[in-house]
Amino acid sequence: MIAYQERVKADSSDITIAQYTGPVLPDRMTSLHRHKFCEIIFISQGYGELFYCREHIVLLAGSLVFIAPEEAHAVSLRTGCEAYTCHFDRNATSEKLNRLLEDRAPISLTESHPEYMLSWTDGDSPPDSQKQSKYSHRFQLLGTDKDHILSILQALETEQNTQDVGYLGMKQCYLEQLLITLNRILEGQSKSTMDYHSWKEDMVNSVLSQIEADITIPFDFNAFAQSQGITPTYFRSIFKSIVNMSPIDYLNHVRISKALELLQVTNLSISEIASRVGIYDANYFSRLFKKVTGYPPRYFKSIPNQEGML
Repeated sequence: MIAYQERVKADSSDITIAQYTGPVLPDRMTSLHRHKFCEIIFISQGYGELFYCREHIVLLAGSLVFIAPEEAHAVSLRTGCEAYTCHFDRNATSEKLNRLLEDRAPISLTESHPEYMLSWTDGDSPPDSQKQSKYSHRFQLLGTDKDHILSILQALETEQNTQDVGYLGMKQCYLEQLLITLNRILEGQSKSTMDYHSWKEDMVNSVLSQIEADITIPFDFNAFAQSQGITPTYFRSIFKSIVNMSPIDYLNHVRISKALELLQVTNLSISEIASRVGIYDANYFSRLFKKVTGYPPRYFKSIPNQEGML
């Protein structure tokens, strides 16, 4: 039986926001759990891991997860990871926003971002947590989308901490702004998918499959575009509309996700790990790693394999 977690109330509102730096977290948040309220988890720096629906997913900076009520889950924050959690009751949102959340088709985590999927044995999760979520969603935000969401969460946190006149109403406004923004992102993803013909989806899926099959092989996106009879610029436009990130950003996230795993479970040197993920210049690998995670790879080699669970 998975334990229920009660929402910790910071004030009289139905909304609680908190910021955490991994791996230190409250004891109440360290095991697989569920709750009757909604939860948003946003990784602003570093990386964490989501254990959910029998899947283990690496969450890099910019990852945002919406967890619906009753969904069993746990999140690990690695050392140096910074994350926000926003807990709110359904009655804290308008009826229209509730319908928007419920009417969305769930994003398949495996199909949308296969590079984040790692194996999770049957014995690691209870039977009722093994089905795909009906309402929960995951986003990988980059650039202005990431900055926009972070600014809303920071503003919400400021209202909660300062409790100036009218802060309860402001918290409500910021929550609705956050949910509307996320629904716009979902709407944009759905529209982009509907606007493209199947040949474009097949083309992008072919690229994803080739990258997933062997990340050590250099991938020439320009040559691939030419082989499909389209310009590299047009190919990048199609890819970003379907995957929500550019081809090179996607490839880099795949490589860094795998590198993070190798840093945690092997004693390989940084140069060896770089070559295992298809990067043969150790200096370039270190720069790329820091750009994606916010920390150099040696930082993760020097810390014990410890984690906190949300």
